[in-house]
Amino acid sequence: MSEYIVGIILAAGQSRRMGRNKLALPFGDTTIGGASLAAMLSSSVDHVIVVKNPADQEEWLQPAAECDAKWSCVVCEQAHLGQSFSLKAGLKAAEGKGATAAVILLADTPFIQTEFIQCLLHTYKESKAGFVASCVGGSPQPPVLFAEKMFGKLKKLGGDRGAGALIRDPSFAKEGVFLSIKDETMLLDIDTKKQYEKAVRRRENGCVDAGTDGSVAAWNA
Repeated sequence: MSEYIVGIILAAGQSRRMGRNKLALPFGDTTIGGASLAAMLSSSVDHVIVVKNPADQEEWLQPAAECDAKWSCVVCEQAHLGQSFSLKAGLKAAEGKGATAAVILLADTPFIQTEFIQCLLHTYKESKAGFVASCVGGSPQPPVLFAEKMFGKLKKLGGDRGAGALIRDPSFAKEGVFLSIKDETMLLDIDTKKQYEKAVRRRENGCVDAGTDGSVAAWNA
C-alpha cells in the first residue's frame, strides 16, 4: 500500500500571552505562521491541514498559501478547551483523506526547515516506526510524525495535553525513533512579545535560516 502522508499544522491557539494573533506577526518577508506553513508546503507531504480557531481571520495564511493547492483549513470549535482538541480535529481531517501517517507541527515555530521535515519523512519510510520525533537535549518536541496505527492513542488525549505527553511515556516511546537536534533554535516556538523580539533578532543575525535551505548537518538521525 502506498503512503499518503498529511501535514497537520496546529494553529488554533488563543495567543493570550502575546495579546494579539502571534501567527500574523511579521517575520522577514512573511509572518510567524506563514513561515511554518511555507516549510510544510515545500516538503513532500501529500496534503497540509491547518487547524485554526473560529476567531482566526486567516490573514497570516495568504502570503504562503495563496498559490498552493495542496492545503485546506479545519476550524476547531473547541480549541479553547486545550491542544488535544485541535490535534484530534486535525487527525479526523487527515483520516478523512486516507492518511497513512501525519506530521504534527506547531504553527508558531517559524525557524522550522523543510529539510528537517524531509528527514522525518525519510526516517519513517526507512524504519516504519510508530512515530519519529524531534528531540533537543533528551526532550522530545514537535514536529513529530505519527503512523496511522498511533492515531487511536492520540485521540484519547484530553484537555491541554499534546502529543508530547504520550511520547514521554516509556511504554509509548519504545514504539518510535528520535532525531536529535543540535541547534534548538529550529524548534523554538513563540508565545510572548519578548520571545518574538528575540526570534526576529536571531533571524536578522542569521543564527538559523528562517527559510527552507538549511543544512542537514544541523541534526543527527
